[in-house]
Amino acid sequence: MVKECVHELGHIFGFVHCPNIECVMYFSNSLSDTDIKGKLSAVPAE
Repeated sequence: MVKECVHELGHIFGFVHCPNIECVMYFSNSLSDTDIKGKLSAVPAE
């Protein structure tokens, strides 16, 4: 749940989805995707 909260807060602060599955800003299609992605890595909006 923390990863998804950080993900959504990232959007609030202007972060976009990341193509790296280990990045917290990766778009999760399933619970297993959420389990795989990391907690901190993120990319700023361009």
